[in-house]
Amino acid sequence: MLRIHRLLFLSIIPLLYPGCNEPITPNLDMMSPAEDSEIIEEQQDMMVTGDMVMTDQEIADQFVTDQEVADQEITDQMTTDACQELGSCSPSGGWCEPGRNPECWAGGAPVCYEPDHPTSQRYCANAPNTGMHGCACPEGYDVAPQGDACIKTETVEAVINGEPLSVCAAEDNFNYGKYGALFPNTDGNGSNDFVQNLFWGQNDDVANGRLNTAGVWACEGGNQGTAAHEPIGEWIGFSHCLVVEEAGDYLLGIAGDNRVRLKVDGQLLFERDNDDSSNFSYWHIHRITLTSGAHFIELSGYNDHQVAAFGAEISGPFAADSLLTEDAMKSANYEENIIFSTEKLINEGVFDLGTENGWQ
Repeated sequence: MLRIHRLLFLSIIPLLYPGCNEPITPNLDMMSPAEDSEIIEEQQDMMVTGDMVMTDQEIADQFVTDQEVADQEITDQMTTDACQELGSCSPSGGWCEPGRNPECWAGGAPVCYEPDHPTSQRYCANAPNTGMHGCACPEGYDVAPQGDACIKTETVEAVINGEPLSVCAAEDNFNYGKYGALFPNTDGNGSNDFVQNLFWGQNDDVANGRLNTAGVWACEGGNQGTAAHEPIGEWIGFSHCLVVEEAGDYLLGIAGDNRVRLKVDGQLLFERDNDDSSNFSYWHIHRITLTSGAHFIELSGYNDHQVAAFGAEISGPFAADSLLTEDAMKSANYEENIIFSTEKLINEGVFDLGTENGWQ
């Protein structure tokens, strides 16, 4: 049986109201009649310079569009005001979405923000601090360990397809991670997005880096310790229940030969569904946000031909919003804060997910 956990968050987006300036109208009484030649010359100048002339219908259409935008902004503001009245401040001063009003949720569950979150500062700045942070959840939801989210658990029946495959260490390959760790480009300079060293990987014709360390594939003929190349042309993977003790930002590291994808709580967080060599020549780093409590991980790989491997790691926690730039991600202590790694499944786990092997 598969256990699926859904965690959703709310972002309050400030409303921006367009400003309107009254058009400047010349005093027609003060203007002298123009000669025909001046009118013709002025019209010619308009066409040459590309000045825009709006028809009455275009003006009317623009007015309707502006009015629709204004009406939507008023509606959004009324919804925000109503949700503010329905929500509450936690004993520690954190803003909590109203548990029984789904129209105020960002998705399928209400969320309680930390006291230092901008939304909490906006709505709860003057609230007295009288206790621990937490939230009230509607029927069918459980409060996460740190009181930072509501969790709903759904159990669905799984279907077995053949026998699950054992997990072996993938064959070492000096092409795996040879260009190091690839970080998101947040500064507009694509030349500094990667870091190469023995930990991340480097181009020295030696098998090193994270995919050579944490890479996995199915064992050959059920023989523990020896990775096969099969299955080819099929997604295989595993599910894992990851218990997070502390909410915050985390770093995801992932790569696959040839294809790889990762879901957390049913949400697709990373996918490379092609046979591009960059899928395994870099260890891809991304920032993710996790609440405290249990999270359902589904990690899968796909081999197009010959050797195969895929792997992933999650490192953290780091302070909320502390990993917004590539420099911050590069400076984070990834190595000493790994809480999940496919390396730990080698010779221990099974690929329980697959289209022809394992559960579906």
